[in-house]
Amino acid sequence: DELADAVDLSIVQWGLVEIHVGGDTLRRKKVIFLHINPEDCPIMVRSRSNEYTAHVKNMLAPEDTAGFFPTVEILSKEQMSLEYILERVEPYMKEISAEYSVSYLCKQHELRVAEIKRQRIEDLHDGTAKDGTDHLRRVGWKMNPAELFKGGRDALRAVSEQFGPWNWMFWRPSMEEGKGVQLITGGCDSLQEMRVYLSKHLEEPMFGLLRMGFGIGRLRRTKHIFVHAIGREAANIVKRGQITAQRDRMKEWVK
Repeated sequence: DELADAVDLSIVQWGLVEIHVGGDTLRRKKVIFLHINPEDCPIMVRSRSNEYTAHVKNMLAPEDTAGFFPTVEILSKEQMSLEYILERVEPYMKEISAEYSVSYLCKQHELRVAEIKRQRIEDLHDGTAKDGTDHLRRVGWKMNPAELFKGGRDALRAVSEQFGPWNWMFWRPSMEEGKGVQLITGGCDSLQEMRVYLSKHLEEPMFGLLRMGFGIGRLRRTKHIFVHAIGREAANIVKRGQITAQRDRMKEWVK
């Protein structure tokens, strides 16, 4: 999606795409040469530009490989998608392993994106790795949100974006007029991490947003879930009622 946004389909362009399959010591990296050769480009401009394709390919060839893996030609906007590129790559990948189907490569891509997202948020947190039950990781909600974001809007953007560095957050409305919201916390480990934080703060009335992804490639859908934690163990009933009364306003705030 990011590459598609950067491509200008009115002119001839060239590019490189890396795909990663496997994990740990079995991970393989392949470099794909993209030839953006749009049908909407004027024929004379297109012809002159394409004379440089071989030169560009030689100039960009990786030093550690014998040229590129395959070359994929893109003629239209509809072809500028992960699935189309992987369909062109699939025959080459199956020469390595029969399991390298388009669906398998899409899944590997999703796993790689998730790994990059985790690394990004860990770099942002810049904390000390904490032992977890499954792997070493930093626990986002134990960090100070003010060190990561300027305010609630910045954090909301991080959760709202499809591959934003956070995928959940909690906040409460500010009781001071014109102050917006007070960011409480958030993280990148989705529902499980959000549940852990909530279970330790049942006395806090607050609102939250959770981003969840379903499917892969063109079938991937991202859903955002609005959460209202009522603070059932809150000692201050009046404060809980004041925050609960802001529910409709908080729903509008996330739109």
